[in-house]
Amino acid sequence: MSAERAKDVANRTIDPNEILRYLQSKGVSQNHALGMLANIKYESGFNPQITEGGKGGGGGIGLFQHTGPRRTALVNYLNGDMTNWKGQIDFALSEGSSRKYLSENFDTPEQASHYFTTKWEVPANKETRAVERQGFFSNFEGGKYATGIYNPSNLDVKADNSSVYTSDRTGGNPQTASTFDVANVSDNGTPLTAEEFRRQLEIETAKIEKEKNSQARQELAKEESKNGFVDALSKVTYGTDDSGDSATKSTGPDLTLYQQDLPFEAQQAENLFSINPAQ
Repeated sequence: MSAERAKDVANRTIDPNEILRYLQSKGVSQNHALGMLANIKYESGFNPQITEGGKGGGGGIGLFQHTGPRRTALVNYLNGDMTNWKGQIDFALSEGSSRKYLSENFDTPEQASHYFTTKWEVPANKETRAVERQGFFSNFEGGKYATGIYNPSNLDVKADNSSVYTSDRTGGNPQTASTFDVANVSDNGTPLTAEEFRRQLEIETAKIEKEKNSQARQELAKEESKNGFVDALSKVTYGTDDSGDSATKSTGPDLTLYQQDLPFEAQQAENLFSINPAQ
């Protein structure tokens, strides 16, 4: 990402206090809201327009980094307008996993954050991330909400105390190697309309599907080739002819040929398909 684009991303972050106030205006308790806030920080750095790079139409998007079908549902809910951060909050609160989260009781924001990481976001190494993400409370508002790290599994992990506005995804913390770009800004920096963004999403998704189909065809061809080769190899191994009859003679041109070809065929099978024909 160029310096200009990076600056543009920074300018699109939302003040976490605004998000906190909005969550509480929707009836979300302070601890629940803070738990969500800590995870938003690490997922998107409070940038509602950020999208996970290198993953086409299926990468994470928005404040919570929705992926797959949830990403598609979010974009449709917002009519492609990823600047609508309040709409992103509303969508997240409407999901079943959020209703379960909000039904839980938490004594501290750290407990809420730990639950949200492990049960809602579910990143790789979720238990470790759940502890690290609680470092948010040490920096946010001078640490006034911090009560102490909640580490029920007693992991040898330290909370991450990086800047409030950095995230795993934008290089603020080395938890992932992902790179991100702005979802609805063109290469020349011109904002995309909602319709242009939806079209961009359709193109990205189509590319992903095409790649998947191509990979599936390659795997199928490889499997068919493998099956044919193994079938031929079984004839070599057991001395059968094309009619399926077992070769019963211990000598003779056909069986001798099978025996002569076996080492080469066995080596080919091992090299090409990683199988042991003797098993």
